Amino acid sequence: MGSLRQVIRSLSIKKYPTLSQVSQITGISSRTLQRRLTEAEISYTEIINQIQFERAKTLLKDSHLTLREISEQLGYSTQGHFSRAFKRWTGITPQSFRHFFIYQGEYS
Repeated sequence: MGSLRQVIRSLSIKKYPTLSQVSQITGISSRTLQRRLTEAEISYTEIINQIQFERAKTLLKDSHLTLREISEQLGYSTQGHFSRAFKRWTGITPQSFRHFFIYQGEYS
């Protein structure tokens, strides 16, 4: 799963690759990838969400980008969609996360 995450990270700039695109690049059939994900008890969507969450945390902590710019970099159509996803992942808003990190220390 680690190498799959690396492939997806390397292919994603503002848009994440589909499972079919990843299977073509890796030379592994879509069905085999699906089977391996099922065996690992994770979905492709969950992997994409994990990658987005890691990138979001990094961008919030290590950049001075606005929330709109971060949401665009992560491939969200609006800042609101990004904020809702971030709150679903962490229970707090991106603004609160950034504030907490800056003033209190790292949030894991």
